[in-house]
Formats: sequence, structure tokens, C-alpha cells
Amino acid sequence: MTSSERPDVAFAWVFRSKARDLLECIGRDERPVTHQVLDELPPGEGLAHLRSVVVATGSMPPRDERLIALEKWITATVQVRTDLAERRILHGYAVWHHLRRLRRRLGEEHAIRLQDLNVRCHVTAAGNFLD
Repeated sequence: MTSSERPDVAFAWVFRSKARDLLECIGRDERPVTHQVLDELPPGEGLAHLRSVVVATGSMPPRDERLIALEKWITATVQVRTDLAERRILHGYAVWHHLRRLRRRLGEEHAIRLQDLNVRCHVTAAGNFLD
């Protein structure tokens, strides 16, 4: 943060209570700061901002946040189903059909909003069909 173009703005953000609490929580953890460590923290705008700053400074590698969010949404959507057979069907359709194809199409690129929305719509429609 000290090497940013406007360190005064970065420090002003750090001194906000939510940001300070977040940084204190990270500081208490003895592990190096990684995407996995940040994923364990409560989600929010402050965490998203901190992650983007850390990635922008090169301290962590970039990753496709939209794809990560889509994977979490699929997991939550599948887990809501009470019928085990329906869970397996929906999981297979979402992960092995849609996510696999999306990852292959993306290659090294990041998912765009429309691709994310398309998968969500198809998985939601499949869930509605199962209902």
C-alpha cells in the first residue's frame, strides 16, 4: 500500500473501523495471506477491496472471482435439495456440463457477467424442472 500512487487514500481506508477489524483478523492468522485464507473470512465489500488491492500490488496472483462466486452458488444451490438423487442430477448438470464447458471456453480468460448469468439461468431452470 505504501508503494501505491496515493498512499494517503490507502491509509485512510485502513483506518476505517471495518477495514481495521479485517486487517487485525488477518494479522492474527499466522499463515501467509492467500486467496484461501481470505475466503475463510466473512464476505463483504471491505474484503473484496482488500483482495483487489493485494492482487493489484502483485502480492497475490489474480483469479477469476466471478467463476469462484459461481462455483459457490452452484454448491449452495445443489445442497438445498433434500432428495439425494436430485442433488446428484443437478450437481452433474451444473458442474460436469456447464462449469466444465465454461472453463474450457475461458482458457486463461476470466468469465464475464453474461456467461455467469447463463449458467445460473440453466441450473435454476433444471432445478425448477426437478421440482
